[in-house]
Amino acid sequence: MGHIKEPKNVDFIIKSPPLSDKERIEISNCIKKFKTKKKPTK
Repeated sequence: MGHIKEPKNVDFIIKSPPLSDKERIEISNCIKKFKTKKKPTK
């Protein structure tokens, strides 16, 4: 995998708005469900 150079005068920095407490809890619950359903690797 190569390194991607930023073109001049272009920023690839992404700022997202802060999450609310409700959104943070929903995301945590989804991650927990995904981890419990994940199949064990051989």
